[in-house]
Amino acid sequence: GGGNRVGGDGGSGGGGGADSVSYNGGAGTSGQGNAGGMATANGAGTAFAGGGGGGKGAVGANGTGSTSAGAGGAGAISTIITSSNATTYSVGEVSGSDVYYAGGGGGGAYLYQGSGTRGTGGLGGGGDGGQNGVNSQAGTNYTGGGGGGQGNTSAGTGQGSRQAGGDGVTILKFPNARFSGTVTGSSVESFVQGSDRILIFKSSGTYTA
Repeated sequence: GGGNRVGGDGGSGGGGGADSVSYNGGAGTSGQGNAGGMATANGAGTAFAGGGGGGKGAVGANGTGSTSAGAGGAGAISTIITSSNATTYSVGEVSGSDVYYAGGGGGGAYLYQGSGTRGTGGLGGGGDGGQNGVNSQAGTNYTGGGGGGQGNTSAGTGQGSRQAGGDGVTILKFPNARFSGTVTGSSVESFVQGSDRILIFKSSGTYTA
């Protein structure tokens, strides 16, 4: 995301930052993600609301009213594994029967001698932004969600810590009858889902067909 500047471009764009003026969010890349939201500022240097980061499934929301930061864009739904297995193996973010990945981080808010409202992270592991007295949240690991935007820690003094995006995850799915059983990596999860074999790589590992 941008700090006193335009949000950075990326697979999904970062949210815009604000100083005494408002800045646009960064652009997303076609087929990968969406643009970040625009920040808002009151022009007097006392109230800023960052835009939300873009998600795989939706753009980041704009900051509103110069004090309410934008929410992160929702991630994309994947059906490669069931919501039950996503919960069991702690990958993606489950909402109802859907599993989301790559949600945008919420924008951060700053209001001098008052309380701005931070943006919430998008479905798919996006972290909430920061606000007065509250640090932002990191993206959730094994979702690829973006980290929340930086706010400030108390009325008119300093900045809250900014947070990183969550680790991604690689999931392979193929007919179980073709499974060779040759897998390396201590973090690799292997299980049967219906007639398919599922391999979840949370860090390094290999599969030899």
